[in-house]
Amino acid sequence: MELAHHPIRKDVTYDAYIGERAQKEVGKEKWNRRVEKVLGILKVVFNYDRLYIGGGEAQKLKVPLEENMILFPNQDGIKGGG
Repeated sequence: MELAHHPIRKDVTYDAYIGERAQKEVGKEKWNRRVEKVLGILKVVFNYDRLYIGGGEAQKLKVPLEENMILFPNQDGIKGGG
């Protein structure tokens, strides 16, 4: 599921909150805190078994991921998963 254009709060989308531009504007430390917050939201809202995390900035994550959170390269997303 692609969440980039879904709002995380009133007039702010996930893309605007944790996308590449946001990372450059707020810096890596604050951006990582934002991503950690979003991961917590996703865990509660979707109650997923496994969360695949991808996108251009995903490899820059410094927050600890749970065992069921998996980083994957963009190429795998384009192919339809690993």
